[in-house]
Amino acid sequence: MSLFFCEVVDDDDYYDVIAYHLAKNHRPQLEGMLHLLSPKRLRAAIFGIGLLRSTGSDEVLRTYLDHSDPLVVSAALDALRGTGTVEWEHVSRFLTDTSPFVRGAALRLAKARLGTNALPLLLAALKDSAAIVKQNALDELDGIADKSHLAPISLLLQDPSAHVRQAAKTLIEAIG
Repeated sequence: MSLFFCEVVDDDDYYDVIAYHLAKNHRPQLEGMLHLLSPKRLRAAIFGIGLLRSTGSDEVLRTYLDHSDPLVVSAALDALRGTGTVEWEHVSRFLTDTSPFVRGAALRLAKARLGTNALPLLLAALKDSAAIVKQNALDELDGIADKSHLAPISLLLQDPSAHVRQAAKTLIEAIG
């Protein structure tokens, strides 16, 4: 527990690893203090609880879908993606959230829940104004996009964001 409260700058993975072990070995105590945690530690705790995929995880995770910090909401969506039990109808509203991080997490969840049926949502997200959303859409198109989708993907080879351009290039190579 004391390691979880050490201040580590720019290393969210550190908190994720510690939170996973706390969730695995001391879940009731971790859940009991969720409301006291800083957003950085709360995101990590949500990550750890989500990895366990145990009974009651969804209920705890859903309470953070309306949190004021978009990164906490994004973490909750990602954790719910791993549990496999949340209904798409309950989280589809996040595709139009004001935060690009939340929209990106919603796209990841869409692919996990809808599979190939998420294709229209992912293709539409290629036109999003936020680079992180376009990058997430490109990443999630892997495995479900085919050669007929190359035109909108190829347009992103000219995107201002290097991350988007690289994701587009990688996806085009994967499609063949």
